[in-house]
Amino acid sequence: MNVLLIGDEHNLPAPAPGSEPPAWRVQPARSAAELHRRLAEEKFQLALVELDFGPGSSEALLAKLHRAAPELPIVAIVERDEKTSRVRALRAAGVGGLLLRPFGFEEMRATFARHAKHEPKPGTAPAPPPRLLVSQDPAMQRVLETVERAADSPATILLAGESGTGKTVLARAIHARSRRAAKPFVTVSCPCLNRELLESELFGHAHGAFTGAVRDTWGKVSAADGGTLFLDEVGDLPASLQPKLLRLLQEREYERVGETKVHTADVRIIAASNRDLKASVENGRFREDLYYRLNVIAVELPPLRNRRADIAPLVHVFLTEIAQGTGRAAPALSPDAMQWLERQPWPGNLRELHNCLERAAVLHPAPVLDASAFADGAAPPLGATIRVGDQVSLRTVAEAHIREVIAQSPSLDQAAQILGINKSTLYRKRQRMHGGVTPFPPQERVG
Repeated sequence: MNVLLIGDEHNLPAPAPGSEPPAWRVQPARSAAELHRRLAEEKFQLALVELDFGPGSSEALLAKLHRAAPELPIVAIVERDEKTSRVRALRAAGVGGLLLRPFGFEEMRATFARHAKHEPKPGTAPAPPPRLLVSQDPAMQRVLETVERAADSPATILLAGESGTGKTVLARAIHARSRRAAKPFVTVSCPCLNRELLESELFGHAHGAFTGAVRDTWGKVSAADGGTLFLDEVGDLPASLQPKLLRLLQEREYERVGETKVHTADVRIIAASNRDLKASVENGRFREDLYYRLNVIAVELPPLRNRRADIAPLVHVFLTEIAQGTGRAAPALSPDAMQWLERQPWPGNLRELHNCLERAAVLHPAPVLDASAFADGAAPPLGATIRVGDQVSLRTVAEAHIREVIAQSPSLDQAAQILGINKSTLYRKRQRMHGGVTPFPPQERVG
């Protein structure tokens, strides 16, 4: 690995005797002319900038470096008590990581490994980015155009829409099309854990911070450093954690649970919510300042029932993917099967459609699937009511009851209390159901 150094190589720590030798070569550049010559002659995977090696010269060279090689990851060496305002300025100048003096060789090695640009092995073609969602619908095409334009910017993106509309798929596609694509894409599902566990999962914790904290642990913010942090269902983030997320967005700073030491992280935030966050702000459940920090670029994914022209092309894509997983040829659909699929309400959106196709392909391994392959075990049609004693499965009754309770409850917390289960269990049940939507459409309520 080639490391371009703006600074003095003699100020870097040496490896301990007998330790693994460095896997990099440091090449210094102490002037603008030397910087441009180095960049013209060789490829670098990382730039290391020692900010205080010469009065004023390093920050001027840093600006030139970022303009000349905007894709090159940059790590800056700063004093441990450096002012927050200067750190913010460094982030704005393109610095992705920090080394705080004094630091040792192993800390430097770990920082290099985390931030260096990884080149593909010779002879291997780079993997194509994840596909964007298939659509012939004008509203959805506008969504995809917005995402394509915003992907390579550092802007925070808020994806809104019902469960199953493809927010996670879209978030991964955004990351893959960004300059952070070689770095981690890390997902945090906000409703799945209680407040204490969610805080630890996000920010990590120090040894002894709580019962069972037997060692220091780094959270998902640290794991996503240099990459993208995807906050799924951010509307369910507990009120006590919202200021901490706001601080991460504003200052790029956080503290692990149980310690006061401030850490920094260079993460791009993509958030998703099936709640109306604006309404949550108005009723006091969500901080207004956090909402505006998340809502820099807002994208709303329309539900599948509003884009029926997309069902046929989506069916083709999903059946091809399913066939690759089973090792069989992708089945064709009879005209009556496609008509059946196009008439369904799909309250669970793309997730429900995919599950329906997968079930039919597995249980009916025929070259052509007709409507009977899909009607088995399908969700009740739109407008149907279910009563105790109807000739339906126990699972169908349970799902209908959960739908009704959620539809009449102001929050997932209250719905879980009424049902006598905890919120994380309800969240998982809702994800597995055909219609994982909050609130559920009135037509689906139990009569």
